[in-house]
Amino acid sequence: MGKGFCLVVVLLTVLLASISPGTAETLAFVRGGNIWVAGVDGSGARQLTSSGQDEGRPAVSPDGQWVAFQRATRTKQGFVMHLMRAPAGGGAAQPVSFKGVQEGWSPSFTLDGKQLIFVGLTDKRTEKDGETTATVFIALGDLASGEVKSLAKAANHPVDFGYLYEAPVLSPDGGLIAYQESGTDVSGGFVILGAAGKRLKRFPPGKEDYTPYWRPQFTRDGKEILCYSPVTSEGQVNRIYLVNLATLAKREVTRGLNPTFVEQGRAIVFERYRQGEGLSTDNVPVDLWYLPLNGGEPKKILEDVRFPGGQR
Repeated sequence: MGKGFCLVVVLLTVLLASISPGTAETLAFVRGGNIWVAGVDGSGARQLTSSGQDEGRPAVSPDGQWVAFQRATRTKQGFVMHLMRAPAGGGAAQPVSFKGVQEGWSPSFTLDGKQLIFVGLTDKRTEKDGETTATVFIALGDLASGEVKSLAKAANHPVDFGYLYEAPVLSPDGGLIAYQESGTDVSGGFVILGAAGKRLKRFPPGKEDYTPYWRPQFTRDGKEILCYSPVTSEGQVNRIYLVNLATLAKREVTRGLNPTFVEQGRAIVFERYRQGEGLSTDNVPVDLWYLPLNGGEPKKILEDVRFPGGQR
């Protein structure tokens, strides 16, 4: 795959699970454009929001009390992305506002549950030639004060060519940041930053290798990254991997996409298309599967989990 490679993949749903010591874990997922929650085994599925707007990227707080997510509001100029959160037990969703942030998306909680790491945008403007530019950044936002700390930033970025950052997460010790590269012409792998924002590593390591490895997540010991590839350089489709951060060697876990850790990292929940393996996924049913990482077999836990849209 070269620099000119253009990958078009419609992802039907995005989910995240909480890792809540001492409590029953909760899955948050998208169905019909709204946020739903269920037990880690798929039991007790219920609808959490009903805005009728495109909602996605749900993340459950470590104590299991809140679900943060993004909401896309349509305007004359296009979509505007908002950060939202709702009580996991039920109740009205509310906007999450951070100082100096015009738009925000792709949230996840820090381990103490007091902050969100997310992708944000400010200084959005349309130039005389019609090009839209903005400052795009990865940030930590304090939920109590609304204060924001920028971790990585690109000023005057032409947003029509992609938003640079997607799916940022912190390592368990808070010393590393992982994010998925995001763009329109190419969709590459993931990048590892130090806590001060210094770029340390990229996977895949080749400078001209734009094979997509998406939605990185640190293992509990911080030594590996869980991710998936919708299409690999070997021609495989929808494969989930663990990547060793020291050696950048990958090992295949199973077939699927959008994986997330559950049960303190001892298992994952992920998606599988019910039929077919092609890149075109329109109208293909998506189910959620559970897989213990100790050598067990995948088990289907929820059917017809749909997100009518695509990855931003």
